[in-house]
Amino acid sequence: LYPSRSPGTRLMLGTQYVLLRREFLHWRGWQREIPDVARKVLVTMGGGDPENVTLKVIEALEEVQVDGLEVVVVVGAGNPHQPLLQSAIEKTRHSIRLEQNATDMAQLMAKTDVAISAAGSVCWELCFLGVPSLLLMLAENQRPLADGLANAGAMVNLGWHEAAQPSAIAAALQELLPAATKRHRFSERGRQLVVGDGPKSILRHLQSDQLTLRTVQATDCRLIWEWANDPVARRHSFSPETIPWEEHVEWFATRLADPNTRFFLASDADGSPVGYARFQLMEDSEAVISVAVAPAHRGHSYGHQLISLGAEAVCRRAGVKVVHAHIKPDNLASLRVFASAGFAEEGMILMNGSPAYHYMWQGKEEGQCCKSATE
Repeated sequence: LYPSRSPGTRLMLGTQYVLLRREFLHWRGWQREIPDVARKVLVTMGGGDPENVTLKVIEALEEVQVDGLEVVVVVGAGNPHQPLLQSAIEKTRHSIRLEQNATDMAQLMAKTDVAISAAGSVCWELCFLGVPSLLLMLAENQRPLADGLANAGAMVNLGWHEAAQPSAIAAALQELLPAATKRHRFSERGRQLVVGDGPKSILRHLQSDQLTLRTVQATDCRLIWEWANDPVARRHSFSPETIPWEEHVEWFATRLADPNTRFFLASDADGSPVGYARFQLMEDSEAVISVAVAPAHRGHSYGHQLISLGAEAVCRRAGVKVVHAHIKPDNLASLRVFASAGFAEEGMILMNGSPAYHYMWQGKEEGQCCKSATE
């Protein structure tokens, strides 16, 4: 998804992350009443509505055979069609009020029984307040949302506004107004999709997944050994044999004493170790990375963050400008995570007689390395 995103971008996808305007959050917990026949209708086609779809909807309302309709038509301050809309409203047989640049959309939505809306971000607000809605697509980027909400059983997608004739809009509304059971189902499904906890969900996700780095210490020897001997780690290593404890102790002490080794241990927000990133410094401000995620913490997207934080830390602390990674061709997970962390594929090489992909990361200009890893 989103292949052009910047390295380090974290995707939080789904309706649990929907952000609502502050005015809507005051309505959390409010319960909507579903009348037997809906008579209060809200029309909102966005701030500009250059194609004047609002007028088409007003024309459609004239064909609706339900007495006592109370319609609120919301238009933005930049809508150029207000005189034409007002003229059409004055000729209609229904009670229609034109609201320019409304500042109380939450209250307007709460008071309405049904909405006819453009399929933009306003749909999330309609879902949150459980407004059964008919959607018209005004732009190509509205298609996924309109289709998604219709497939989820939360709203009705009337399709492209050019193709939707006033008679078709009127027929859809005529069917929905007396259908209390259907409107109740739409309302409940919308509120299930958007519960209004988007900011909390985002904050919780960021805080729970945030890693910090520290330099590896002598007391970490056994932990690193256990991670290194995990079957998955051995399978993807260029030396796949099990590492004896005595051999590891000697190697570990050598690494800690080596001035050309930078060895970092990463911990999550609870202080639990989740992996390590080790860098062997080379000439010309370059280094080779070796990284491992603890078996218990795989599948939590820690690899990307561990690699990024480690590369930034060695850039800042040791002046490294280029980091190299060597990855077995069958280690697809590592290939993906290094690419997502900003490493570029440089071709194939041999490592201990085995083919390997060579990936390379270019550090930022001197003095501009990020400071997101802690000492």
